[in-house]
Amino acid sequence: MQLTKLTIYNVQKPDDTFLQMLIEHQAILHKISRAYCLSTPDQADLMQEMALQLWRSWPSFRRESKVSTWVYRVALNVALTYHRQHRISTNAITQQHFQIPEQNEPDSAETERLYQAMQVLTEVEKAVLMLYFEDYSFDEIAAMSGLTLNNVRVKMHRIREKLRTKIQSEHSHG
Repeated sequence: MQLTKLTIYNVQKPDDTFLQMLIEHQAILHKISRAYCLSTPDQADLMQEMALQLWRSWPSFRRESKVSTWVYRVALNVALTYHRQHRISTNAITQQHFQIPEQNEPDSAETERLYQAMQVLTEVEKAVLMLYFEDYSFDEIAAMSGLTLNNVRVKMHRIREKLRTKIQSEHSHG
């Protein structure tokens, strides 16, 4: 199953504004699902859950922040919950887990190595890294994640070290 589009089920017909927002920001959902799930079916399940939670939260979105910030906040919370509930193991990682086509970005060996290396990160570290990749400032990441600014800085330093070590380790073994 390719993750080219979200499947929207009309439990109640969402308004056009919501659907437009979801289409415009679905790349965020793709990135998060890929960071938190290894298999394509798990990614699809997580994307559907994120879309459902966004739809449920849409009426209460007060537009006090950017839409993308709100989407990240909701989607990351769903991903963290999903990951905890399913306790996905990273011990049996094979190359097939990394053959998912990237949405809105060209796929590259470098991208594959990064997603593979991200599997050593904790749930919170993945969330911080995803926000960092989207060019959010440390202040914004702190506000969205509930961490202190200093904690975000420390986590980013540790994340860089973990990724550097993992990538160097795989490079020396490969």
